[in-house]
Amino acid sequence: MPRRPRRTLTAEFKFGLVLALLRGERTKAELCTEHAISPQQLSLWQEQLLAGGPKLFARPGPTAAEAQRVAELERLLGQQTAELDLLKKTLRRAGSLRPSGGSW
Repeated sequence: MPRRPRRTLTAEFKFGLVLALLRGERTKAELCTEHAISPQQLSLWQEQLLAGGPKLFARPGPTAAEAQRVAELERLLGQQTAELDLLKKTLRRAGSLRPSGGSW
C-alpha cells in the first residue's frame, strides 16, 4: 500500500483543531476522521497547547541586543548631560566676566 505524502500543517490549523476539541464543538474522533490525523497526534497538540498556555500571558523581557542598545543610549545620555553641565558652567563664568558697561 503506497504511503501518503507527509503533510505540513500550520500552527493555526493545529490550534483550531485543539480549540474545537476543548470547546466541545467536535469530538476527538470526529476531528481525527475529518482531517485524517491520529488521535495520538491530536492529544499531543492538546498537551503542547495546555503546557505552553502560561507562556502566552508572559511578558517578554528585552533581548540581549535591546538591553545592549539601552545601555549604550544611557551612556550617551550621561555623556551629553555632563557636556551640557560643563557648557552651562562655562557660560555662567563668561557672564560674570563681561565688562560692566556693554554687551557682546
